[in-house]
Amino acid sequence: MATIKGKVGAWLTDGTQAGFIEGRSLNDENAMIAAVRFLNVDMTSMGWTRIGSADVTLEIDNDDTIRQNMIESLREQKKSILAKAHSEATTIEERIQNLLAITFDEVSR
Repeated sequence: MATIKGKVGAWLTDGTQAGFIEGRSLNDENAMIAAVRFLNVDMTSMGWTRIGSADVTLEIDNDDTIRQNMIESLREQKKSILAKAHSEATTIEERIQNLLAITFDEVSR
């Protein structure tokens, strides 16, 4: 396992500002940390608010674990794509069946 240390920006999105403020009012450090997004990219143009910086220590998993995590992510992505495709195909088939159910007499009325 490798370790990398560095500094990153701490940002709040529109959706995380309330959680951060609520956590501060409750002195709940876990809630505050959960609300923060850590990035080294200026997110001001996206409406995010920079609130500071954080020292980060990243413990990188071994190659086998990373590979397995990648495979799991790809399988989940595949499931999502197949579910969406199935849903869209079902919608199209319903439209086809509706068109097939229309008779000439109904159209000419």
